[in-house]
Amino acid sequence: QPRARACKTPSAEAAADLVATLQRDMPDAMRTQSAAVIARPATLLLGLGPGLTPSGDDLIGGVMLALSALGHVALRDALLDVLVPELGDLTNEISAMHLALAADGQASQAMPRSRTATRSSSVRAGSSTLHPVEWQRWQPPSHWPEHHINT
Repeated sequence: QPRARACKTPSAEAAADLVATLQRDMPDAMRTQSAAVIARPATLLLGLGPGLTPSGDDLIGGVMLALSALGHVALRDALLDVLVPELGDLTNEISAMHLALAADGQASQAMPRSRTATRSSSVRAGSSTLHPVEWQRWQPPSHWPEHHINT
């Protein structure tokens, strides 16, 4: 099987340690419901990477959605409280809006498809099986044009 090549862009290299720190410290944050151990790497990921919504922001948005889906609302809110004061300086308005929507349990048009895939089977992670998450019914914000919605 061919192996994926490691991406060596400057933003990917900068993100690698931050993502590893999030992975390492997230279980403690979930246990304590405190964002203290994940605040620094999450903040440093804001605005990191290319695109209208930088890759680091997309990752943090995914964290927000996952915390909501797993019932860690207090932790999600604590993380959001840490990030909100930094949004204006570290990312753009569009990405900041996406992060706010993610913290509210909403996502882009790709989310309904990934929810369906997640619900359809268990997901293997290392040696333990993660059972499908029971997602709330996703509703796009009322201000989104119809052509942006693909449910």
